[in-house]
Amino acid sequence: MAEPLDYRKPVDERNALHDVYAEPQFSASVSGRPEPAPRGAASAGDAHLTAVWDEPTFSAEVGGDLPDDAVTFARWFEAKQIGSGKSWAYALLIAVCAGPFAVFGTLLDATGRGAFGIIAVVFVAPVVEEMLKAAIALWVVERKPYLFRSSAQIGLCMLASGLGFAAIENVLYLYVYIPDASPELWRWRWTVCVLLHVGCSGIAGLGAIRVWRSVVRTRRPARVSLAGFWLTAAALVHGLYNGWAVLFETFGGTF
Repeated sequence: MAEPLDYRKPVDERNALHDVYAEPQFSASVSGRPEPAPRGAASAGDAHLTAVWDEPTFSAEVGGDLPDDAVTFARWFEAKQIGSGKSWAYALLIAVCAGPFAVFGTLLDATGRGAFGIIAVVFVAPVVEEMLKAAIALWVVERKPYLFRSSAQIGLCMLASGLGFAAIENVLYLYVYIPDASPELWRWRWTVCVLLHVGCSGIAGLGAIRVWRSVVRTRRPARVSLAGFWLTAAALVHGLYNGWAVLFETFGGTF
């Protein structure tokens, strides 16, 4: 039989796995208790993500009214709300940064030749690029959802991410990879390829919007898995286009 916990003993001598005072909301910085936070407690900054007061047994319906100092995700979310002007400033900053951040994915397009190159272009690169284009917006939705105040802001960020990504990728292709590109290739890249990246980012953006709306509606932590269908759809459309482009070039097609 396991030895009962003795809270008169120092923390180091207890079974830390069963120490309720290691929960984030009981840390000194959150609860205001005079004693220091137990070793191993989560940081107060993330307390809203693991708040025990969000557990069903502590809900108002079952456990009664919450203490005034109880940390919950809903209280954190409402306390963090910002004004419309500040929110749009953050949205524009995200819109500007998202595309360049995602350009890392273009490096994968240039790697490999032969069978590996085809697999990378058709199957791997679309997934990586669509994930990277959506990465900053999804991170904000998951970690700081209060920065957005509307679905339109997320949509703008995603479309701008696709546009920025396409512009930088076109510069790389037309000035570095293929400096003697034909006028037809120039037109193709600045029309079809731009529409492809903007369109796929828009599709992925529907997933980010779905996650954000869930946070706003339920006042619960983000479930990024809700974006899975739209991220997959964006990568699939992108992969089908890349596959068609590979076949076009394989059978002698030129621009």
